[in-house]
This record gives sequence, structure tokens and C-alpha cells, in this order.
Amino acid sequence: MPLDRLAKDLRNARGDKPMKECAREIGISTPTVMRVEHGQLPSLAVFVRLCEWLRVSPMRYLRDYSVGPPLAGRDVPQIEVTEGSGSPTAAVGKLATMWEED
Repeated sequence: MPLDRLAKDLRNARGDKPMKECAREIGISTPTVMRVEHGQLPSLAVFVRLCEWLRVSPMRYLRDYSVGPPLAGRDVPQIEVTEGSGSPTAAVGKLATMWEED
């Protein structure tokens, strides 16, 4: 996941708004906002909330992601998620469900 893009989008969207206020709007903790702004990988739940708050598809951050060696040899299911094809929650929820079935 291009964490630098997520961090930049979050910082830009927050603007001059205090981190605490931003965190409250998103529904996450202030330290979590700070960690994401500094490039740390968020949990799936936080990622979904961030995408919803930013009003962007999760694919903005996932489309450049490639499956590497840990999944080599596995049958990795494919789903089609495009801009405007549903809410970020639905898209990420579908991904999470697919991995849980494995």
C-alpha cells in the first residue's frame, strides 16, 4: 500500500484542523491519526474509516499493490472494484471476507 499517499491525503484533508478534532470525525484515536500521518500501516478497520472520511475508494491505495512471495502458489481470488462501484466499506469488506474463507 502506498502509505506515503495515504499519509499525504490525510494531512491535506486535515489541513489546519486539530488532530484531535480530525480523529473524532473519523472515529479513531488521535495517536492513530498521528501514526498514519507518519506512514505507519493502519488496521483494516482504520483503513476503511480513513477512506470513508477522505471520500476515496480503497483502490486509490491498493491498485499498486502486488501479491508477493508469501502468497506464491496460492489461488488468489480476483475481484473487480472500480471507482464509483460502491462504498469503501463494501469493497474492503469483500476483500476481508475472501481472505477469511481461506
